[in-house]
Amino acid sequence: MADENDDPERPIESPPEGSMCSEHPERPAVVVCPRCGAYACLSCWHGPVRSCHACLVRRPPPPVPWEDPSRGWLARVFGTLHDAAAPNTSAPAFRSAGTERAALFFALTFVPLAALSGIVPYTVLLLFGPGFSVTVQGTPMTEEIALDVFGAALIGVFIGLAEWAALTIPFISLSRAFANDGHPDAPARVMLYRGWLLPAFFLTETLVPLALPERVSLGGALLTSLLAIIPFLLLLGAMRAVTRMGSGVSAFGAILTVGVPFAIMIVVGLFLARGVRLARPQIARLEEAQRLELEREATRRSRDEASASGAPGTTPSTPTTPGATPGATPEATPEATPGATPGATPSAPGAEAETEPSPSAPTSGPSREPPASEGTSAEATSAPSEAASSAPSSPQTP
Repeated sequence: MADENDDPERPIESPPEGSMCSEHPERPAVVVCPRCGAYACLSCWHGPVRSCHACLVRRPPPPVPWEDPSRGWLARVFGTLHDAAAPNTSAPAFRSAGTERAALFFALTFVPLAALSGIVPYTVLLLFGPGFSVTVQGTPMTEEIALDVFGAALIGVFIGLAEWAALTIPFISLSRAFANDGHPDAPARVMLYRGWLLPAFFLTETLVPLALPERVSLGGALLTSLLAIIPFLLLLGAMRAVTRMGSGVSAFGAILTVGVPFAIMIVVGLFLARGVRLARPQIARLEEAQRLELEREATRRSRDEASASGAPGTTPSTPTTPGATPGATPEATPEATPGATPGATPSAPGAEAETEPSPSAPTSGPSREPPASEGTSAEATSAPSEAASSAPSSPQTP
């Protein structure tokens, strides 16, 4: 039976100055409950459902769509999934007993999503790239690829269950420890009905970067990263709402009840990721190869953009000689002397005259040749003159 004061249009009034809470006389009242007219403090007031905690406990909770026998099977599934988008207004439905049907819904939704979330990061024969491109590593057979994908899906289920347990166990324990007129099954029920949001977060975190094109702006990348964490934010919101409305925890206690399990899950996740890479070192090598490929692609794009944005008529940079100091002025290279051996070090002017013997200089030691005739002497005398006249003149220094 509906409450006669259950009017969503009825305005919410503020209590007179100095009024105290009806349930906690030591706390100041902040609002007048539109259902019963009692003064409620911050811990007793539930704004999303416009009710104080006393009225919320007295009223029977609405059914979860999955537990509604008047709906069809698909309507129950999609209705429960749809309610996850409204964590505050759907929180009172978890104030009821029983977790059997919630566990069945958990198995139908959590396990498939967790298996899918493990395929991309934990396969070793398939390398996934931007635009959902897939590169096969080596030349494996089809059976080997199928076994690799199946093993990656099992790893995803194992890691998903481990992180869900690291989040759920301390959450249930803290919710019951801080509970004030709450239902003991409410924390467990919300983690079973909303647990699928955790592998959904892992899946979107993996797939969203692959859906981006090769060239995306910084704003686009940031926007898609924010969209990827929406499932996890919905899960945290549902945990906090059920802690407040289902267990009756205060506003400050709800922060601790959700924050501590979240920190524990992060630490467990880091250890799990390290353990998986130690057990399957191929994953680390594949991630390193993917990282290097992304760096090469980024370098290539930067080089292409730099060459495309270069203005025409710019002076090309002077090539640097190997071993030279960058920015040093290159020295003038002396011109090669005709007839000189390539690679020979040029000598200083006048050095050739000192080292090269004169044509008329006598050869050391007694001569064993007979004396030449006059004709022969003339030819020998004129030969150096003709060679000197026919040799090309050296370039003069201006």
